[in-house]
Amino acid sequence: MNALPERITRLRDGLFAAESGTCFERATAITRSYKQSEGEPSVVRRAMALRDILRDVPIYIRDDELLVGSRSSRLGHRTAYPEYSLSLGGGGSGGAGGWPPEVAEYWPGRTLGEMSRRLHPDYVRLADRELAACYVTGTDTGFGHMIVDYEKAIRRGLSAIIEDARREAGRAAGEGDAAGADFCRAAAISCEGVVAWANRYAALAESLAAEESAGSARQAELSRIAEVCRRVPEHPARNFHEALQSFWFTHIALHIEQKGWSISTGRFDQYIYPYYKNDIDGGASADGLFELLLNLWVKFMENIDSTVKMTTFQNLTLGGSDADGRDISNELSHLCLDATLMTGFNQPALSVRWHEGAEGGFWDHVMRVIGSGLGMPALFNENIIIKALLHNGVSREDAQDFGIVGCVEAAVCGKMQGLTAGGHVNVAKALELALFDGRSLTTGEALGPRTGDASAFATFEELFDAYAKQSRWLSGVNVASAQIAGDAQKALGHCPFCSSLLDDCIQNRRDMVDGGTRYSLSGVAIMGATNAVDGLLALKKLVFEQKRFTMGEALAALRANYEGHEHMRQAFLNQSCRFGNDVAEADELANRVYAVHADFTSSHPDARGGHYTCGIWPVNGHVHSGYKTGASPDGRFSGAPLVDGVGACQGADRHGPTALLKSVARLNNVEHWAAGNTCNIKFSQSSLRGRGGLSKVSKLVETFMHLGGQELQINAVDAESLRAAQQSPAEHANLVVRVAGYSAYFTTLSADVQNEIISRVEQAV
Repeated sequence: MNALPERITRLRDGLFAAESGTCFERATAITRSYKQSEGEPSVVRRAMALRDILRDVPIYIRDDELLVGSRSSRLGHRTAYPEYSLSLGGGGSGGAGGWPPEVAEYWPGRTLGEMSRRLHPDYVRLADRELAACYVTGTDTGFGHMIVDYEKAIRRGLSAIIEDARREAGRAAGEGDAAGADFCRAAAISCEGVVAWANRYAALAESLAAEESAGSARQAELSRIAEVCRRVPEHPARNFHEALQSFWFTHIALHIEQKGWSISTGRFDQYIYPYYKNDIDGGASADGLFELLLNLWVKFMENIDSTVKMTTFQNLTLGGSDADGRDISNELSHLCLDATLMTGFNQPALSVRWHEGAEGGFWDHVMRVIGSGLGMPALFNENIIIKALLHNGVSREDAQDFGIVGCVEAAVCGKMQGLTAGGHVNVAKALELALFDGRSLTTGEALGPRTGDASAFATFEELFDAYAKQSRWLSGVNVASAQIAGDAQKALGHCPFCSSLLDDCIQNRRDMVDGGTRYSLSGVAIMGATNAVDGLLALKKLVFEQKRFTMGEALAALRANYEGHEHMRQAFLNQSCRFGNDVAEADELANRVYAVHADFTSSHPDARGGHYTCGIWPVNGHVHSGYKTGASPDGRFSGAPLVDGVGACQGADRHGPTALLKSVARLNNVEHWAAGNTCNIKFSQSSLRGRGGLSKVSKLVETFMHLGGQELQINAVDAESLRAAQQSPAEHANLVVRVAGYSAYFTTLSADVQNEIISRVEQAV
């Protein structure tokens, strides 16, 4: 593979050398806008605010770049969103908490987070504080976690959407639908703001071109940038450059409108490919078009939430099949893989849809990229995911067009208010509460309902019944928190620009927060599921069946964090019936455990007319939730990380990768995990580079998918290399690994997360 073009190398190096900081320009602009729009409906105020932000925040064009548009006014700086929360997390100067005085004075008592948290009952606050449930996305942030209809913006242009919104606003006004007219007016205002913003970049490019030497290459590039920005996103794109720029203006405007992670691209290789093919057929330079794509990859990396190199979970879906089962990977699919391999970036996060007819050349290319050690792309079984979406009321046509959001969550592209991270439930904590009559082992707080003295349980079924009650309680607490957040969002959290690109918001005349989209499937992430399964199995086997220990002895060992009870901890750790080892009894209990919270959660409506779904994608929450979870009967110490996904607990998969994947494939991946699940597996790079290593892994993956597995992500890295990176971080600054549902630069991770990754079993092939 050729080396990176010098232009891209300079852009990358300049970004990685940029000083991190906080840009308060957006915060100041929205504050002034809100002061001026008092009395307007919330949805209109939000549209006016986006328009004013895009008009007032300073813009820049980097030397060398061919695609333009940034979230903040300075390279490497994060953007601040005071309307959601005044918790800034450091940095800045001026008013309270580092905010500029004007911002710090206006927003107290007005933020979405304050509104939500004021309404939290004590039991929600307690569960949230103990990381047992809640921490709902959207409580004091925006949504993110969705895929809008980028193709509509690129193919029709925002001018057409503005026309649709104005027309519908007129109809709504004529029918006396004031709320509908307000939303449609807001949709038009927000789209007009994005068009005006693009024209600001055109004017800046023209100004910079005038400063360049006449006839120079950079002058020509800047003139071309100006021409493109005058065209898109207002009008339909006509070529690859315009399509990429239209996509990027749309994508980054979504991030400016709201503080939300995991705003993902959908099936990028499908809606962009026609523009690439037309240019190639027209004689365009393939190298020139690829350089534009690489420039886009740099822009993804520039779009930071906290600091450079930290992910914002921008997922990009490749490959898959059409409604007739034909593979639809294409040349652009390959180029996206090459772009990630050549840059070594952790953004965009690549996901590949696997199906039985996957084209061999593309699949081989996917496996080579995985073998490079980037932890990407993640692999998704489209057959299982489509069935899961159908099970949740999505039409077959819409389900066929799913993309992956954030970590591993499936979403209907352009038609779904996903909020795929609608809450979290720590079911390892639920088992803890079942063992200690509803009290937290770490704090002593009465966190759950009274379910009885576990030392008096005579049967395993009594224990399981207590677990189920605690699990349903925590799931119910999460639903309560999510409903409160939904009410606050309806009051303050409208996103009219995003909604204008989601079917059927304009037709329904309602913002996505008000249920305007075709589908609303709010995901709830489960933490510590396999810890709960293995803990229940250990007690079932060693207490109730073999009677090696009494329940009282087991509870005493847990209270003591196994101090003085190491013999019992070893028995729990090494008992043979643990999930991830192709043991039918363990796999059956896992499905029983998962059914408790999956069935409870999915039976509840969400705040937007849809319902909740379940998933397992801990990000790094398995480490943080572990801090708040006491010693558990799977042999885990208090405060230690929980399991990193849907697979085996760290070190518990002892019978090789085939056994692990057979267990995961036996899970009810259709009915339980519509919001996706994370299955991590780690191979040493040396084994993959060995004779036929990648070919063996490829066959293993395909077998897993045939057996019904939903998702798989592979770390191809040696523990020895990770330890070396801990010792000498500067020498391994570009080492990328898979954490849970995302890849990260290893040296940017906390020591606890680094150690958890190192602790995972390194499989051989």
